[in-house]
Amino acid sequence: MSYPRQGFRDDIGISARSSWEANVCRYLVWLLGRGEITRWEYEPLRFWFTAITYGTTSYLPDFRVTRPDGTHEWWEVKGWWDAKSKTKVK
Repeated sequence: MSYPRQGFRDDIGISARSSWEANVCRYLVWLLGRGEITRWEYEPLRFWFTAITYGTTSYLPDFRVTRPDGTHEWWEVKGWWDAKSKTKVK
């Protein structure tokens, strides 16, 4: 089955920005089924950089993944490691 790069994915029930992100969603669904994670969310929170007055002023992580112990991790899917991407992760 072929999927567009961006758009709604019936199998995961969300609209992903890229096929790579959609594949990470599928992997997270698999981890959820195995009990290795308890929850995952797609783009749940935007972080604002109030000290920055120009350039990249916010960051929207792709995923928040919650572990069985209640801790969570932020996952980012990057296709190209350009200067803007490096600033966002930094």
